[in-house]
Amino acid sequence: MTTSTRTTGRIALGVVLAATALATSSCGIVDSAAGLVGGDPAAQPAAAERRTPDPISSEFTDDGTVQAHLDVRGADDIDVVLTMYPTARTPRTHEWHPKGGKYFTYTLQAFDTSRGERDPFDSKREVYLGDLDVSSVVIGEDGKRDRKADEPYRLDAEARDVTLDPEPAGNDDGMLITSPKGSFELQEQKLGSVPRGTRGVELTFDAVVFVETSAGSDTFDRRTVSTDVPVGIFDSRERTTSDAVTRD
Repeated sequence: MTTSTRTTGRIALGVVLAATALATSSCGIVDSAAGLVGGDPAAQPAAAERRTPDPISSEFTDDGTVQAHLDVRGADDIDVVLTMYPTARTPRTHEWHPKGGKYFTYTLQAFDTSRGERDPFDSKREVYLGDLDVSSVVIGEDGKRDRKADEPYRLDAEARDVTLDPEPAGNDDGMLITSPKGSFELQEQKLGSVPRGTRGVELTFDAVVFVETSAGSDTFDRRTVSTDVPVGIFDSRERTTSDAVTRD
């Protein structure tokens, strides 16, 4: 074989290799393009799922309890305390979903902060609880109050008629809630189902109290005390799990 022949063979081989590489590269380009247009579904980005709204900020939800101090106009040394916590039926507040009942208990008690805890009871100003009104409003996915949605919880009652103690101490104005001899307690209250997408529920407590003007005076000032308690709701298709509770 002459030099010219060997050169011609190398050129031919180079042309074949270049053509093969071009064909392989072209296939890759075509495959990539096919993937973009609608090739392998597994390579496609997953369809965006419905975004779950974050629940509203809530001390009750985060801590599993809340204690609110209600101001009494004209009686700075009287502290009316609302305490609220979930019951054993639905104790996990981070699993409170729109569907299903969510159960809680709350108490109201008054303290004369001008006196020591163990001071004689007669030295303390007495406080009596009359009407108690608790309303609720749904906080929608947009973070706004949804006044059109049904109230998941409502109470409008004379305190002495619904408190745990069937025979609470009291007078014509209401039931005694001064610590340590008096306290209002309402157990196993049900927060009902709310629409999907609900971020929370705002409970509003309005209570009529009668505050003794001075210890032993037997004269009272009528006041209304109020507070709001936000409750977070975690959006889910699942119902809120209610555990069975046995009583001894």
